[in-house]
Amino acid sequence: MRNNSAFIKRKAQATVEYLLLLAMVAGGVIIFFALFYRKIVGVFFTIVGLVLGAGTPQ
Repeated sequence: MRNNSAFIKRKAQATVEYLLLLAMVAGGVIIFFALFYRKIVGVFFTIVGLVLGAGTPQ
């Protein structure tokens, strides 16, 4: 029974580590978007404009 308890603790630790890493990555992405929101939106609409404008005759 003691061996099974150690396995459960190890599995729980791995789950907590995974969730902490996931939270850090999500936080980093949120901070990145908060800092560069205008540039990201500008690039996105520039690309959309190029794609939509590619089909029009000149």
